[in-house]
Amino acid sequence: MNDPMTTSPSPEQRTAKNYERDKLWLHLAEMALVVAVLAVFYVSGGSRALAAFARSTGGCVWGTVAVYVAVLLAGGAALTFPLSFWSGFRLEHRFNLSKQTFGAWLWDEMKAFALSLVFLLVAAEVVYALLRAADGWWWLCAAAFMAAFELAMRKLAGQNMADMEPHPVVEFLFHDHPALSKRIAKAAAWRQAQDK
Repeated sequence: MNDPMTTSPSPEQRTAKNYERDKLWLHLAEMALVVAVLAVFYVSGGSRALAAFARSTGGCVWGTVAVYVAVLLAGGAALTFPLSFWSGFRLEHRFNLSKQTFGAWLWDEMKAFALSLVFLLVAAEVVYALLRAADGWWWLCAAAFMAAFELAMRKLAGQNMADMEPHPVVEFLFHDHPALSKRIAKAAAWRQAQDK
Protein backbone atom coordinates (compact mmCIF):
# COMPACT_ATOMS: atom_id res chain seq x y z
CA MET A 1 0.00 0.00 0.00
CA ASN A 2 1.33 3.44 -0.91
CA ASP A 3 2.01 5.87 1.87
CA PRO A 4 0.05 9.08 1.08
CA MET A 5 2.87 11.15 2.60
CA THR A 6 5.48 9.79 0.15
CA THR A 7 3.47 9.50 -3.09
CA SER A 8 3.65 12.41 -5.45
CA PRO A 9 0.44 14.34 -6.08
CA SER A 10 -1.62 13.53 -9.13
CA PRO A 11 -1.93 16.11 -11.94
CA GLU A 12 -5.46 16.89 -10.71
CA GLN A 13 -4.17 17.54 -7.20
CA ARG A 14 -1.42 19.82 -8.53
CA THR A 15 -3.98 21.71 -10.62
CA ALA A 16 -6.28 22.08 -7.61
CA LYS A 17 -3.38 23.34 -5.47
CA ASN A 18 -2.38 25.86 -8.15
CA TYR A 19 -5.96 27.07 -8.44
CA GLU A 20 -6.35 27.47 -4.67
CA ARG A 21 -2.98 29.23 -4.41
CA ASP A 22 -3.83 31.69 -7.21
CA LYS A 23 -7.30 32.32 -5.74
CA LEU A 24 -5.81 32.96 -2.29
CA TRP A 25 -3.20 35.41 -3.61
CA LEU A 26 -5.82 37.31 -5.57
CA HIS A 27 -8.07 37.49 -2.50
CA LEU A 28 -5.18 38.73 -0.34
CA ALA A 29 -4.23 41.30 -2.98
CA GLU A 30 -7.81 42.57 -3.10
CA MET A 31 -7.97 42.84 0.69
CA ALA A 32 -4.63 44.67 0.84
CA LEU A 33 -5.74 47.06 -1.90
CA VAL A 34 -9.02 47.85 -0.14
CA VAL A 35 -7.32 48.44 3.24
CA ALA A 36 -4.62 50.64 1.67
CA VAL A 37 -7.10 52.71 -0.34
CA LEU A 38 -9.43 53.15 2.63
CA ALA A 39 -6.50 54.29 4.79
CA VAL A 40 -5.41 56.82 2.16
CA PHE A 41 -9.05 57.86 1.67
CA TYR A 42 -9.40 58.57 5.38
CA VAL A 43 -5.99 60.20 5.98
CA SER A 44 -6.18 62.40 2.88
CA GLY A 45 -9.56 63.84 3.91
CA GLY A 46 -11.50 61.97 1.25
CA SER A 47 -13.94 60.67 3.84
CA ARG A 48 -14.70 64.20 5.05
CA ALA A 49 -15.12 65.41 1.49
CA LEU A 50 -17.48 62.53 0.70
CA ALA A 51 -19.43 63.22 3.91
CA ALA A 52 -19.78 66.89 2.91
CA PHE A 53 -20.96 65.83 -0.55
CA ALA A 54 -23.42 63.35 1.00
CA ARG A 55 -24.80 66.04 3.36
CA SER A 56 -25.26 68.49 0.47
CA THR A 57 -27.02 65.96 -1.79
CA GLY A 58 -28.70 63.61 0.70
CA GLY A 59 -31.38 66.06 1.80
CA CYS A 60 -31.86 64.44 5.22
CA VAL A 61 -29.99 62.27 7.70
CA TRP A 62 -31.15 59.05 6.02
CA GLY A 63 -30.27 60.38 2.57
CA THR A 64 -26.82 61.46 3.74
CA VAL A 65 -26.02 57.94 4.97
CA ALA A 66 -27.42 56.42 1.76
CA VAL A 67 -25.35 58.69 -0.52
CA TYR A 68 -22.16 58.09 1.47
CA VAL A 69 -22.58 54.29 1.48
CA ALA A 70 -23.60 54.13 -2.20
CA VAL A 71 -20.66 56.25 -3.42
CA LEU A 72 -18.19 54.38 -1.20
CA LEU A 73 -19.45 50.98 -2.37
CA ALA A 74 -19.45 52.04 -6.05
CA GLY A 75 -15.90 53.36 -5.73
CA GLY A 76 -14.78 50.14 -4.06
CA ALA A 77 -16.43 48.03 -6.75
CA ALA A 78 -14.75 50.04 -9.51
CA LEU A 79 -11.40 49.84 -7.75
CA THR A 80 -11.51 46.08 -7.22
CA PHE A 81 -13.13 45.24 -10.57
CA PRO A 82 -9.87 44.17 -12.27
CA LEU A 83 -9.05 41.75 -9.45
CA SER A 84 -12.66 40.50 -9.34
CA PHE A 85 -12.52 39.93 -13.09
CA TRP A 86 -9.27 38.01 -12.84
CA SER A 87 -10.37 35.94 -9.85
CA GLY A 88 -14.00 35.37 -10.78
CA PHE A 89 -13.80 35.06 -14.57
CA ARG A 90 -10.30 34.56 -15.99
CA LEU A 91 -9.04 32.17 -13.32
CA GLU A 92 -12.20 30.08 -13.46
CA HIS A 93 -11.83 29.73 -17.24
CA ARG A 94 -8.08 29.10 -17.05
CA PHE A 95 -8.71 26.07 -14.85
CA ASN A 96 -11.76 24.97 -16.90
CA LEU A 97 -14.13 25.52 -13.97
CA SER A 98 -16.56 27.75 -15.82
CA LYS A 99 -18.10 28.11 -19.23
CA GLN A 100 -19.94 31.29 -18.30
CA THR A 101 -19.70 34.08 -20.87
CA PHE A 102 -18.27 37.45 -19.92
CA GLY A 103 -21.72 39.03 -20.29
CA ALA A 104 -23.31 36.48 -17.94
CA TRP A 105 -20.47 36.93 -15.44
CA LEU A 106 -20.82 40.71 -15.60
CA TRP A 107 -24.59 40.42 -15.10
CA ASP A 108 -23.99 38.28 -11.98
CA GLU A 109 -21.51 40.91 -10.72
CA MET A 110 -24.08 43.67 -11.23
CA LYS A 111 -26.73 41.68 -9.35
CA ALA A 112 -24.25 41.05 -6.53
CA PHE A 113 -23.44 44.77 -6.40
CA ALA A 114 -27.13 45.71 -6.26
CA LEU A 115 -27.84 43.20 -3.49
CA SER A 116 -24.74 44.33 -1.56
CA LEU A 117 -25.89 47.91 -1.88
CA VAL A 118 -29.35 47.11 -0.52
CA PHE A 119 -28.01 45.09 2.43
CA LEU A 120 -25.27 47.62 3.25
CA LEU A 121 -27.72 50.51 3.08
CA VAL A 122 -30.06 48.74 5.49
CA ALA A 123 -27.18 47.90 7.86
CA ALA A 124 -25.69 51.41 7.73
CA GLU A 125 -29.04 53.11 8.23
CA VAL A 126 -29.79 50.93 11.26
CA VAL A 127 -26.34 51.50 12.79
CA TYR A 128 -26.56 55.26 12.29
CA ALA A 129 -30.11 55.32 13.69
CA LEU A 130 -28.82 53.48 16.75
CA LEU A 131 -25.95 55.95 17.00
CA ARG A 132 -28.46 58.79 17.14
CA ALA A 133 -30.94 57.07 19.46
CA ALA A 134 -28.99 54.91 21.90
CA ASP A 135 -26.30 57.36 23.05
CA GLY A 136 -23.47 55.48 24.78
CA TRP A 137 -25.04 52.07 24.18
CA TRP A 138 -25.21 52.35 20.38
CA TRP A 139 -22.27 49.97 19.90
CA LEU A 140 -23.96 47.19 21.88
CA CYS A 141 -27.25 47.65 19.99
CA ALA A 142 -25.39 47.76 16.67
CA ALA A 143 -23.45 44.58 17.52
CA ALA A 144 -26.69 42.79 18.40
CA PHE A 145 -28.31 43.96 15.16
CA MET A 146 -25.30 42.89 13.06
CA ALA A 147 -25.22 39.45 14.74
CA ALA A 148 -28.95 38.95 14.07
CA PHE A 149 -28.53 40.22 10.50
CA GLU A 150 -25.66 37.79 9.85
CA LEU A 151 -27.65 34.86 11.26
CA ALA A 152 -30.63 35.78 9.08
CA MET A 153 -28.42 35.99 5.97
CA ARG A 154 -26.81 32.62 6.73
CA LYS A 155 -30.23 31.03 7.17
CA LEU A 156 -31.45 32.60 3.94
CA ALA A 157 -28.37 31.38 2.06
CA GLY A 158 -28.84 27.84 3.39
CA GLN A 159 -32.51 27.78 2.46
CA ASN A 160 -31.81 29.29 -0.92
CA MET A 161 -29.32 26.65 -2.04
CA ALA A 162 -31.37 23.75 -0.63
CA ASP A 163 -34.66 24.82 -2.22
CA MET A 164 -35.55 22.52 -5.12
CA GLU A 165 -38.14 24.94 -6.52
CA PRO A 166 -37.16 28.50 -5.57
CA HIS A 167 -39.43 31.40 -6.39
CA PRO A 168 -38.49 32.82 -9.84
CA VAL A 169 -37.41 36.12 -8.25
CA VAL A 170 -35.17 34.30 -5.76
CA GLU A 171 -33.72 32.19 -8.58
CA PHE A 172 -33.07 35.31 -10.68
CA LEU A 173 -31.38 37.21 -7.85
CA PHE A 174 -29.41 34.52 -6.04
CA HIS A 175 -28.71 31.70 -8.47
CA ASP A 176 -26.06 31.81 -11.16
CA HIS A 177 -27.35 28.46 -12.44
CA PRO A 178 -30.77 26.83 -12.92
CA ALA A 179 -32.57 25.59 -9.81
CA LEU A 180 -31.70 22.10 -8.59
CA SER A 181 -34.92 20.54 -9.85
CA LYS A 182 -34.28 21.94 -13.35
CA ARG A 183 -30.72 20.60 -13.38
CA ILE A 184 -31.93 17.16 -12.25
CA ALA A 185 -34.59 17.15 -15.00
CA LYS A 186 -32.01 18.12 -17.64
CA ALA A 187 -29.62 15.43 -16.42
CA ALA A 188 -32.41 12.83 -16.58
CA ALA A 189 -33.37 13.95 -20.10
CA TRP A 190 -29.71 13.80 -21.19
CA ARG A 191 -29.39 10.31 -19.70
CA GLN A 192 -32.51 9.12 -21.51
CA ALA A 193 -31.18 10.50 -24.77
CA GLN A 194 -27.89 8.65 -24.20
CA ASP A 195 -29.71 5.38 -23.51
CA LYS A 196 -31.60 5.47 -26.83
